[in-house]
Amino acid sequence: MNQDQAKKILNTFNDLASSILRKEKYNGSLRQTYSIPVSSSLRGESEILLQGRDSHNRIEEFIEQFWDVDREIRQTVSAKTIREKVIDLIFLYQKDKSSITTDSFKRLRDELLRLPKQNWLVLRPVYGASLGSDKPSQLGPFTLYTWDAYQSLVASKDASILDSCLQGAHECKELDKSYPSSFPMLENLGNVFISVQVSVRDSHRALDLADERFSQFENVISYMLGLEAKSFDFGVINSSGLNVLESLLICSENVSYSNASQDNIFPLQLDSPFFLDGKINFNEADHIQYWENLGHAWIWEALKLKTDQLTEWHKRILSSVEWIGKGIRDKNSVRSLVQFAFSLETLLTYERRNITKNLAELTALILKDDSLTNIDGQCINLKKKVKKIYDVRSGIVHGGKQTVSASIVSDTLKLMKYLITRIITNPELIKLKSIEQVKEWANKKKYS
Repeated sequence: MNQDQAKKILNTFNDLASSILRKEKYNGSLRQTYSIPVSSSLRGESEILLQGRDSHNRIEEFIEQFWDVDREIRQTVSAKTIREKVIDLIFLYQKDKSSITTDSFKRLRDELLRLPKQNWLVLRPVYGASLGSDKPSQLGPFTLYTWDAYQSLVASKDASILDSCLQGAHECKELDKSYPSSFPMLENLGNVFISVQVSVRDSHRALDLADERFSQFENVISYMLGLEAKSFDFGVINSSGLNVLESLLICSENVSYSNASQDNIFPLQLDSPFFLDGKINFNEADHIQYWENLGHAWIWEALKLKTDQLTEWHKRILSSVEWIGKGIRDKNSVRSLVQFAFSLETLLTYERRNITKNLAELTALILKDDSLTNIDGQCINLKKKVKKIYDVRSGIVHGGKQTVSASIVSDTLKLMKYLITRIITNPELIKLKSIEQVKEWANKKKYS
């Protein structure tokens, strides 16, 4: 943290601290207040009160600013840990404003970085999933277990503390400080479990980062399934289980009761070749209208890498895949289309001018003369498709358009999946490192 950064943080902190009153000085006005516990380092003080929701939000904004100063702290220290330190500093400020200086925040940064960095293995159940084997299955940075494999993990030497915890012989310290009498995630022995490893300085950050990864996993699986994903209730973070909707309908002359089950109750087999590497035998899966090699193996390998190990082009590809997955999982077709359009922009936008024209041209050149697209393969037709998609997207975002046809949603998804698949299975395209190199490749293609 340099001196300029420390000054900016100090100024933000001074504004924040001056807006907060200690409880014993609160004058009892009718303004809405929010109570925040004070960390144990300041004994004798039970809480502070924030005047209005705005003050609460400002603390969160301050944490974001502090996070931005040091990438290592953002990646390894939770907002909860920083919040506790900030509350301590607010109390010191109220006792003696001059005690908080730029050095206070430099010391705080150093203190946080001295916290030991540990590798955490975070596990959650996967709902709506199955495995074809009892052996753990690896998908990129994720490991999938059946119940038997999970028990083996617990029984291993490395997991002896977890084993003792599950048997009740070891104090199990939950993140919310409560001590459960049972573990609901273990009560259904048919569950599939997923794990990911993160290296952080506190357990709250471990859970935050792991859940970001689990959401990423959901989006990638949804991307791979395409519209078929809507037939399954699958998820780690975003799953409601078997969804039964009960309704009572009343009018002046009649009463009706509805009891409808939503979604497919059959689980996804996540260790199938389709998910592992994306290779399909058309003779066995004629109903799936995708390429023989969908490039799924590349996606899993890329997800193993840290963000700073990925090229700019590869970051764009993974981000685009996630937008597609989010769009598929969204039950609202208008929002789905917008997210599919975002995936195209994320992938191929290189300047803020002539966006539609540029997106259409790059898309057409990447898919040019590809007989497997099943969308005529001609540049002019591809350009028209992209322009139509973007016109509809603009109508939603800027014009308040509230409905879209099922065909435009399906066509947009199909186009994006062809585009991503073409890129990650084409040796020329996947070796590129930046959008600038993609433009150069496209120009050569255009005039060849």
